[in-house]
Amino acid sequence: MSHISEIQDVLALKTGRLVVMITKPTAEIKVGDPILLERPDGRLHQTRVLGFETLLSVKGQLTSLFINFEDSVTKAMMPVGTRLSRLDDSEHRVDACHNARRD
Repeated sequence: MSHISEIQDVLALKTGRLVVMITKPTAEIKVGDPILLERPDGRLHQTRVLGFETLLSVKGQLTSLFINFEDSVTKAMMPVGTRLSRLDDSEHRVDACHNARRD
C-alpha cells in the first residue's frame, strides 16, 4: 500500500458528483487505481479513481489535485484529514462498509 495524501476539502458539484482536494501526492496514482480511504476515526472505505483535475501555480507547479471517486462514496465517508492510499493488487481488499476498521 502506498500513502498518497490526505483530504484537504470535499466539494459537491452541481451534477451531484463529489471531488476531493488533496495536496501534492507523495505516490503515483492513475485512473482506475484502487484507493483505500482511512478516516481520522479509523473507519476504512475502498473505492477507485475515476478522474483528476489539477490546479497549477502561475509557474506551472502542481498546487492542488482534485480526484473523482466512484459514485458509491459519500461526503460523510471522506472528512477532512482522511488518508488516501493506493492498494496494490496483492493486498487484501477492505469491504466498503462504514464499520470496517484497520486492525
